Amino acid sequence: MRNIHRLGLVLALFAGAMVSPAFAAGERGPAAPALEDQKVVVDGRVFASWEDYVKSDYFRTAGKRCGTPEPSTFFGLPEGSSGADCSFGSTNPDPIYDPGMTYQVPVVVHILENAAGTQGTVADSFVYSQIDVLNEDFQAIAGSLGAPGTDAAIHFVMADEDPLTGLQTSGITRSNNDTWYNDGGAYYNTLAWDTNNFMNIYTNQAGGNLGYVPDLPQGGLAGSDSDRVVILWTAFGRNSSLSPYDLGRTATHEVGHYMGLYHTFNSGCGTATTPGCYTTGDRICDTASESTPYFGCGSPRSTCGSVDPRENYMDYSDDICMNQFSAEQSRRIRCSIENYRSNLFSPIEPDQIFLDGFESGNTSAWDATGGSAAGTLLSVTNGAAIEGNDGLQATFTATDTDSDYVVDDTLGGLGRYRVRFWIDPTNLTMDTNKRFKILTLFSGTPDNYRLATLVLRYNGGDYFLRAKAHDDPASAGWNQIDWVQLDNAGPNLVEIDWKQSTSAGSPNGYLRLWLNSRPIGEATNINNDERSADFVRFGVVGGLDVNSVGSVYFDGFESRNSLYIGN
Repeated sequence: MRNIHRLGLVLALFAGAMVSPAFAAGERGPAAPALEDQKVVVDGRVFASWEDYVKSDYFRTAGKRCGTPEPSTFFGLPEGSSGADCSFGSTNPDPIYDPGMTYQVPVVVHILENAAGTQGTVADSFVYSQIDVLNEDFQAIAGSLGAPGTDAAIHFVMADEDPLTGLQTSGITRSNNDTWYNDGGAYYNTLAWDTNNFMNIYTNQAGGNLGYVPDLPQGGLAGSDSDRVVILWTAFGRNSSLSPYDLGRTATHEVGHYMGLYHTFNSGCGTATTPGCYTTGDRICDTASESTPYFGCGSPRSTCGSVDPRENYMDYSDDICMNQFSAEQSRRIRCSIENYRSNLFSPIEPDQIFLDGFESGNTSAWDATGGSAAGTLLSVTNGAAIEGNDGLQATFTATDTDSDYVVDDTLGGLGRYRVRFWIDPTNLTMDTNKRFKILTLFSGTPDNYRLATLVLRYNGGDYFLRAKAHDDPASAGWNQIDWVQLDNAGPNLVEIDWKQSTSAGSPNGYLRLWLNSRPIGEATNINNDERSADFVRFGVVGGLDVNSVGSVYFDGFESRNSLYIGN
């Protein structure tokens, strides 16, 4: 990817580095192996659990919240480089770096477990939730915890193609190795996917830190095998086990470093006013100066004459208190990725059709509701939340056979439609082999023709999905993807991609299905050029049988024109 801007600011720079207090011996030493399933050792000290460790005085005094070294002023860029606008030494927050086109960044997550598989396990669902958190925080998505921040227009997706084999992939790798789990052995030389083109995240013991990156991209590390983001496995993902660092903000913080940001307290107070605040402290003027990191989530404080920025992702606050990058941090992120990671991202045009995580507490984001029992089976509740605070709940009694759905009618004649959402049917029981439609895509003219549909089935204690798409004309049959079993252990992430054929006699339409970001199957050679997509119904769309009792939960509905959503 070529640089987007040609920049005028020229600085002469020299190299230097400063060791973080987190590395007492001058280098990153791996944490010792776990003594038992729950006990851990960090720097020779024994703790009953990771939670006890992060609540200890040692965790704070040793600087283990983040192990990213704090660089000193760097002077290594050639004269005239546009990267001088976001160098180690200074920031030029020119409005040309205000977000415009969204930058899409593919991610591969490497899960490093101990050899026995008793430590380091991270479920796929936590990986997907972590990508969601990154998007919420780097895009300040409305209704999310990151909404108060600045939209940097960085969109993260799981890698969908293995660069070595060319095969479709979930973007997740797993390894069992005691040395790698303990953050040793240069595992990245073996595991890294091309770091110029993928952001590589590793989960393990992270050297006793909650996370780290080895250096900011300005230091010359970008593109090497060791260029990476490392996160303590118990702090990875939304609702992880490590309170109060359990909302995925450790990864947000470390990816901030990966994209060129300093800690808010870097080098102490620095200069409080322009232009000096662009060359001291965190090299940002719209984040208040701070002399030491803020821990916890208590009362505001002032260490440099103004209220410390505890809400900033680059401080050390508890996850629940973090909610923003500043506008100038967003500009530095954009400058850094354009000039130091120019092959990492792909600019994408706005592609989103509709998004509703039900955080409004109701279904008001939708254009309509419908069905023979409209408004009686569906509700938005806290108990249905799969991500965020609320979700959509469909609740049945044994006599219900009606339909109840929400409608998005803004599609306007699309030739391609992609949709993703969470589903958790584990609180529902049905007679064996009974089923009902949970989503149907329609053409509005002339006859509300069903283009594609998703069906949920119950059989012997397990839940299954089938996706199918219609051929032209109306009398033609369905093209079906075989039934796929849902994961009974928890919520499932579903995505479908429907495409219209290009013309009569060219049956190149298709329907593709992903489950938990893994490609499951596709129906191809569909002859469906006569009708395009106008609206979609979602919920209990039809076909419900008696003796269906309990609830199905839905969340995180997102639709697009074409781009893979894939988190």
